[in-house]
Amino acid sequence: MLIRSSLLVLAALLTTACSQADVPRFTPPAERPVGPMERPWPANRYAVLAYHDVEDGAADQR
Repeated sequence: MLIRSSLLVLAALLTTACSQADVPRFTPPAERPVGPMERPWPANRYAVLAYHDVEDGAADQR
């Protein structure tokens, strides 16, 4: 009997907890915040990638 009443109380608590959860509101894409990776590239800016492979055992420049 104690288990049955405990399960009923637990079920009632879980049901009320689920019913009080906030429903997420829809935000149109135009109003959503834009993350830094999705922003357009700034004007007059550039990125440089460089790689230098040296196979000389005794480098000339120190």
